[in-house]
Amino acid sequence: MREIKFRGKRINDGDWAYGYLFHSKHGTAILVNCYEYLEKSEVGYGSSWHFPSELYTPYEVDPSTVGQYTGLKDKNETDIYEDDILRVKGTNGFTFDYNRVVKFENGVFGIQGQDLRNHENISIAIKSLIEVIGNIHDNPERVKV
Repeated sequence: MREIKFRGKRINDGDWAYGYLFHSKHGTAILVNCYEYLEKSEVGYGSSWHFPSELYTPYEVDPSTVGQYTGLKDKNETDIYEDDILRVKGTNGFTFDYNRVVKFENGVFGIQGQDLRNHENISIAIKSLIEVIGNIHDNPERVKV
């Protein structure tokens, strides 16, 4: 089974937080890094989640920066998330070297095509040819069109 996790930039300091994604009733996004334990209260409809504060800290994150883990890793075993910038480099009768952004559309993760409308299915990419070189939030200059 694919590991479901998210990342987002924390509101308070701009650092990245990783974990489960929750939405507050105020429309904010909350990430909690509690992969092993969640305890739900027994209050019926409108239940709230309780996190042992000594183990898990919820972080409010900027919703525009939230991206889901694809379940894939690059050639360096780095997790690949939505909005990551991948460098695709190799030789297949000709040499190629280009950067692409990971997106989730129509129920599948893909790498954005040259004209920013076409997408390639990321699962068919050869792992040894791809490397995470940043993301669109921290390194927008690395996106070459």
